[in-house]
Amino acid sequence: MTSDAYMNGHAELDRYLELETGNRRELMVRFGAGLLIAIYLYVSAGWLIGIIWFGVYVLLRLVYYGYLRYVRLSDQRLGLLISTLLSFAGLLTLQSLPLYLVLQRDPGMVLIGAAVLAASFISQVRRCDTHLPTVLSQVGLIVFAVGVVLWVWLPRLDLLAQQVIVGCLFCVTVFYFVEAVRVTRQLRLQSDQRSKVTAQQEKLAALGRLVGGVSHDFNNALVGISGSLELYHEVKTDADRAELVRDALEASLRAEALTKQLLVFARRADVSPRMLEARGVVEELAAFAKRVIPASIDVTFRIGAPDIWVEADRDLLVTALINLLVNARDAVVQGGTIEVSVSRYHNDEPVACATGGVLPPNDWVVLSVKDTGVGIAPEDLLKTVEPFYTTKQEGEGTGLGLPMVLGLAESCGGCLSILSEQGAWTDARIILPEAAAPAASASATAADPAATRAATAT
Repeated sequence: MTSDAYMNGHAELDRYLELETGNRRELMVRFGAGLLIAIYLYVSAGWLIGIIWFGVYVLLRLVYYGYLRYVRLSDQRLGLLISTLLSFAGLLTLQSLPLYLVLQRDPGMVLIGAAVLAASFISQVRRCDTHLPTVLSQVGLIVFAVGVVLWVWLPRLDLLAQQVIVGCLFCVTVFYFVEAVRVTRQLRLQSDQRSKVTAQQEKLAALGRLVGGVSHDFNNALVGISGSLELYHEVKTDADRAELVRDALEASLRAEALTKQLLVFARRADVSPRMLEARGVVEELAAFAKRVIPASIDVTFRIGAPDIWVEADRDLLVTALINLLVNARDAVVQGGTIEVSVSRYHNDEPVACATGGVLPPNDWVVLSVKDTGVGIAPEDLLKTVEPFYTTKQEGEGTGLGLPMVLGLAESCGGCLSILSEQGAWTDARIILPEAAAPAASASATAADPAATRAATAT
């Protein structure tokens, strides 16, 4: 087995787990057939060996399942080796009784044993294993089983010609089974290699989209800065010059925000989580909204009650909300609305996240940006948080905005939730755990309950 395959040992163990439990019909047929064989042997011949065989096989498969499901060793070579030994023990147990039945003189038992052995051989071919020790153990079991059958049955044939012909036929059978195992292994290795090449090509294509989007956004910022500076000496009034300076400053801030997104995406940004009052963060966003939202779009801020606290990096949280606000602006046509709100939320049931995961019951703070824009198609909801995925025109977006928001939310112990109805609305929510109010804030609130009631009323 190659070193790359060893490095991907955990993925191979996950594949084994899927093989063991993924096809429930095959699982039911396998154990059902084993139980029927045990019952048949007990009823027809009074053999308890069938019941013992079935019990041992079920026990070994449960141990194998438990290992695949719950154990992941840091040494992946050792993990695969243990998996191989457990699988070998299960296959050996599975083939032991059928092999014993094939050696009997009773036609019914011979047929049952032959059928189970054939099914076992086919299942080993179907597994498409690439781990070389596993493949060798499978081939060894096939050769051993056929060898034992020939060793016992050939002397029972009277003529030498019969022995030669039967021996040749069995050898051909072994050859085809071994060749099938080898070919399926080779095909799977080739398929894995093609998948790696395809994944690499997709990464390069994504990198190209990233470079194009980042270049476009940086170019827009540079054009805003250079254009404002070029016009600075041509205008006559101080008011016009002040406006040009503001435009250049806003363009530089956009470039800074883009740089920060890239650093967050690369996990190289300095993250400084601290206690934040959610109300203050939304108020800061409201000031920014005046500069980026056109007058044709109605923006409403529902700041909510004071003393709603979260623990997060302030700059990253504001940047995340700005991303959601800009996405809402781009989705809304003239005459649409955007509503930004902050509120407490306690969920008694798990809450679905944009990644497909869930949030457990807890006390949460919801920072919501809801728009009446074009909405998102149901099949695209999960894709929206994938890096480099964007629904904007080529060159107009990097596809890093929502992944950055998601990364911030998850780093704070929360999640990003996106609800949408295509053609009607979208509600993007940053859901963070509610933090206890700092001591100074809590004592101030207790000392002035009237102020709290007044703030809540607004």
